Amino acid sequence: MGLYKLYKLDISVTTGIALIDGQHNELFENFNNVFKALALAKETQEMLLILEAMDACVKHHLSTEEDLMLKNNYSKYAPHKNAHIRFLENIVAIKEQTKRNGVTSNLAQMVKETIGDWFLDHIRIMDMQYVPFLKDKV
Repeated sequence: MGLYKLYKLDISVTTGIALIDGQHNELFENFNNVFKALALAKETQEMLLILEAMDACVKHHLSTEEDLMLKNNYSKYAPHKNAHIRFLENIVAIKEQTKRNGVTSNLAQMVKETIGDWFLDHIRIMDMQYVPFLKDKV
């Protein structure tokens, strides 16, 4: 994979909430599919299908997480939701760039920074903040 590591669930991103950890693992698999497609220099149309699958998986996970926060009156819901909105905006930008420019090395760097690395940081910081609050309620 060259410069782009494959993402995986490890102790630093394990919440201990089975539903969330399972979805995080599925998201990492989707991110890895994007990097595999980049490494194999897939055509633009195929890359767009892979990005759409990733987008659907991301939306499902974020919706699950937000529903759990709302249902349990998590006090930091608003900033967490705002972070999710920014993440979804990044995905839209990546899909638009792919439609406009095709599969480029610039796309690979953008996906790494705004999807994979961002998501790892989000789990390690924001998601871990809700773990003590939600762990026994899920």
